[in-house]
Amino acid sequence: YNTKKEYLKECFSSFNYFDQRVEIIVVDDGSSGDTHHELQELCIRNENKCLLVTQTNRGQNSARNFGIRIAKGKYLAFLDSDDRLNWPAFKQLLDLASLSRAELISYGYITSSRENGKESLISTYSPPVSEVGSSELKKELLSTCSELWRQLFSRSLFENNFKLFEQASI
Repeated sequence: YNTKKEYLKECFSSFNYFDQRVEIIVVDDGSSGDTHHELQELCIRNENKCLLVTQTNRGQNSARNFGIRIAKGKYLAFLDSDDRLNWPAFKQLLDLASLSRAELISYGYITSSRENGKESLISTYSPPVSEVGSSELKKELLSTCSELWRQLFSRSLFENNFKLFEQASI
């Protein structure tokens, strides 16, 4: 929603190493004309590798649910508009998920900052390798997780119209 142009460009630069197994769905959560226009341009520049869909502004969780409903893949992952993805590493995760038939894979990340055109490392995180048991436990963990952008989910976790990201009523 109304992300700065430079963040959008960096996020879309992640798609340079596109893998045919990946479906990219960009959900515009009711951004203003400038942001929506920039998203259209970026999708065109990326040779329409992504599907751009729009909804009225209802928040990040609603946007994710919208993307989940139209996604067709065996696995789902989320990329926020201020994030970048390392495609070669992500391809390895897809290969690992396919071989292991994992329902959930958490992956590490690097936090960086950019000032005056120079990027600096702030921190890194590598999750421990572990297996979580039942699908119900996984759903419970995922429904409270705030770092969905660093997880690869099996489509099976979304069966029976399960929504991980319910909207809170105020």
